[in-house]
Amino acid sequence: MTPDEVIAMAREAGIASWHVDLKKWVYEQGIERFAKLVAAKEREACAKVCDHMVMYGPVAEVQQRYNKAYVDCRDAIRARDKAMKGETNVT
Repeated sequence: MTPDEVIAMAREAGIASWHVDLKKWVYEQGIERFAKLVAAKEREACAKVCDHMVMYGPVAEVQQRYNKAYVDCRDAIRARDKAMKGETNVT
């Protein structure tokens, strides 16, 4: 999500932007940080859904394939979160 997209969504939500350049910049930076926090929280919630879908213990071969898909999906979501935070060693 680009900063312009975040600001456009904030305006669509009814959050007015200031017109004085410095105040507008500071205000929009706050909106961008808030959007990043919300997105990170949502990514973790999605990853937890994948965690809850995995069946443990002896399972049929078909379920093992589903388990791998759930784990792969969870790991991809968490890798994106790390990438968005600028962490290194993201696979």
